[in-house]
Amino acid sequence: MIAANTALQSHTPTYLGGCGTAALPRLLQHCTKALLHCPTTKFHLLVFAADNTENKANTHLQTLLARLQPLKHLPLVQTMLQQTLLPIEMCQRLLLDAGRVTIDLYLGCNKNLLKTIMAPCPWITLWYWQAPFTPTTPFIWQLARFSCDNCVIHLPDEQFATLKPHFITAGF
Repeated sequence: MIAANTALQSHTPTYLGGCGTAALPRLLQHCTKALLHCPTTKFHLLVFAADNTENKANTHLQTLLARLQPLKHLPLVQTMLQQTLLPIEMCQRLLLDAGRVTIDLYLGCNKNLLKTIMAPCPWITLWYWQAPFTPTTPFIWQLARFSCDNCVIHLPDEQFATLKPHFITAGF
């Protein structure tokens, strides 16, 4: 019975999310450390790589690539930088490390974009909020729609006091 559970766990991905261009580098660092300790782990990342709610996919892409450069020594980042990324707001799915890391990358971050994404059930267990803007309550509700009941959200220290009431109001 234990072997069956272990096998099942190794094939079920851990779902993580991030907002802001600085979120993806943090998530890739997190995955790199976890894969060192448990190489059979799988991750599925939902990333909204934008630092504001404007539809400027090319600007968001350039900022994201610049933030990844200092981490290019990490294998996951090396592989990602070899991928062709398009300056579009809609989803780009990337497979890294022989499929152990799947990234759904959106170069946009607004509630209208979030409304278009189908979420059959809450699945994100951990969010990294790295966007420098203060989200609206409807925006946070859209993030909550993707989140498990016991979801953890990491807020930057410098924004913690400002952001915490917004996320608590939305149910985080």
